[in-house]
Amino acid sequence: MTTDREAEKQARLRELFIHYLLGWGAWLASMLVAYVLFTIAHWFGAKEAIFSLLPWLAYLGVGFALTKYCLPRYIDFHPVWKTIDNLVGVKLRGIFLWPLFYLVLLFKLGFLHVMR
Repeated sequence: MTTDREAEKQARLRELFIHYLLGWGAWLASMLVAYVLFTIAHWFGAKEAIFSLLPWLAYLGVGFALTKYCLPRYIDFHPVWKTIDNLVGVKLRGIFLWPLFYLVLLFKLGFLHVMR
């Protein structure tokens, strides 16, 4: 039989796994959306700024969803982020989180550039 503490730990791990999958799903969805938008812009020969802004808006929207809903659940369990929380506090966590998001964004842009 499992104790209440073990059951609670299993429930938290299950919740973490679900949010982890949601985070990766959102990341892959943002890559797909950006690739489709770049492809549509390429088909129409669009070099206008509006078409080059669409993928950025998709990145920012998905990035906001990741940082607001998915990543905080993962971060609460990660020892590196716990250390940062202890040093600077939970409210200042975003100072470290947004640069990490933009590094991922640059990686995705490089990946899309190679795919083209």
